[in-house]
Amino acid sequence: MPAPMTPQRALLARRLRELRAASFASGSVLADQAATTTRDAETSRIAEFQPSMIPSLVQTAAYAREVLSLPCGPSSRGVSADEIEKLVGERVRRQDVLYEPGKTIQLVMGEAALHVRFGPRETMIGQPDRLATVAGLAGVELGVVPFSAPFPVYPLTDFILYDSYVPIESIMAQQRLDGADEVALYGQFFQQLRDAAATGREAVRLIQWAAADLWS
Repeated sequence: MPAPMTPQRALLARRLRELRAASFASGSVLADQAATTTRDAETSRIAEFQPSMIPSLVQTAAYAREVLSLPCGPSSRGVSADEIEKLVGERVRRQDVLYEPGKTIQLVMGEAALHVRFGPRETMIGQPDRLATVAGLAGVELGVVPFSAPFPVYPLTDFILYDSYVPIESIMAQQRLDGADEVALYGQFFQQLRDAAATGREAVRLIQWAAADLWS
């Protein structure tokens, strides 16, 4: 049986809930998305891992809309449908970074990301074409860890490597790691994922197979 909560712990727990509620206010969500766009522009390298979703940097507007409209998404924190449309627009604008010279952008996803569906089939059909196009961009490396390959890390959550820190996002919160040792460790994890991933033509082949599955 857990020990009774002291007044100090109760106060801290309440304050934590208040901080989380404040961070999930609709204005903050919109500001956070805009801040991500700015952060992308300021960093020289973006390395993202997604175990079972398409990375937001290469989502179509339709896919992003379905993801952001899920009951566990921004709407659960009071974000309106109109504000979700603004979030979709900001997420699409964020993708301008894919075409900026001098950027290193490395995206690795599990093969499951190609098959997990959000919304109707029509929404998903446009996503493989988008991925195949992005895979051909000069500054972008797109990798897919196939089902046939052993996973080198726990596929529990996504993470992004920036120049000096790592944001890790869960359904209800985002954690930022900026200790040099932590960043270096996630750099090792990402390299292990890259080593396990199919890239280039092999990645495009997996994308095409997933597209064919959508039509079957």
